Amino acid sequence: GERRRLAAEARLRPGALALLAGDTGTPLNLTTHDAAVLVGLLDRYRSRIRGASADRITEFFEQRGVIDRELRALASRRAWRRATAAFSLGSMGAGRAAPALIDALQDRNRNVRVSAARSLGNLAAVGAVEPLVLAFARRSIPQLVAGQALLSIGTASLPALRRLASDSDPEARAFALELIGLAGDAEDASHVLPHLRDGSAEVRAKAARALGRLGAENATAELAAALYDRIGFVRAVVARSLGAVGDRDPGPQDGRLE
Repeated sequence: GERRRLAAEARLRPGALALLAGDTGTPLNLTTHDAAVLVGLLDRYRSRIRGASADRITEFFEQRGVIDRELRALASRRAWRRATAAFSLGSMGAGRAAPALIDALQDRNRNVRVSAARSLGNLAAVGAVEPLVLAFARRSIPQLVAGQALLSIGTASLPALRRLASDSDPEARAFALELIGLAGDAEDASHVLPHLRDGSAEVRAKAARALGRLGAENATAELAAALYDRIGFVRAVVARSLGAVGDRDPGPQDGRLE
């Protein structure tokens, strides 16, 4: 219960702080419950963990068999245990768990899928980019969760996102274009421009927004032409993006075609 967790936190906090300071020789004998509490403490202090220190913490859990134990727990019959394992593997920095976590994106339980997505972002698992986008497109995980995970992966996600911008699923195309706008740079405009003529209005709007975020000045002419899109909300996004890239001709002002 809660009292047991709080007591374990108080007992383990000195060891957690020692680990953050790089002392992986801390003599901690971890039960399954204690390991989960320690992982939670370290996750709370994540902003303090960088570089070699993070690697030492992963090694600490590796040497004590905790990572292997959590990998086995991904196959538990209990959904809460699978979700806890998926969460813990990311907090421990267990990079070798990425394939198993990608598989967990198809778990029948939503909490497990969300925990797996979060951990894949924490691990900056490049191989998870396409599965994360497609899981969002299938509505298996929320957009916020998928987006945060993909942005955590960063620019390494761009090659896969560029491919996904041409996926057969319009939801996947739209989401990929939105993320390219957030993670890419002006050179990505050439991958985005063709989608101003996509058959999906949502995709056209995401393409226009991405071009504005990318500051793609070479897209001005195409964006100006898109001011005459047949869908009002697309025209509105295009107008804002034109302003962002510096065009001074606002085009139609009343949202209607002239």
